[in-house]
Amino acid sequence: MDKMIINNKSGSQMVEASVVIPIFILTVFSLISVCIFFFSSLKAQTSLHIELAEEICSSNAIFNIKTKTIETSKLTGGISKIVVKKKSEGTVYIINQAEIIRIGELLELSDDEE
Repeated sequence: MDKMIINNKSGSQMVEASVVIPIFILTVFSLISVCIFFFSSLKAQTSLHIELAEEICSSNAIFNIKTKTIETSKLTGGISKIVVKKKSEGTVYIINQAEIIRIGELLELSDDEE
């Protein structure tokens, strides 16, 4: 009877599993939370790019530089509770080539008149 109790390892496996499985599950949740943060950061960068591209189309300036900054933050869950932040900056150079050509033609005309 005593040999049966000593050779029975199912109890120790249950204890090990009860320690390891919660840590494993929290680690998986942490990884999922970080993946969600990176997705939301990518989505914010994409919307920043689209917003700057729309400003280019609607601008009448000959030359201009526009810069916008957005910040994405998320509280991660799982094993550690930390706030992950990412700052994204977008810069666009607006060069209206048609207006530059028109100005160049005006300058050539004024040189010819002199």
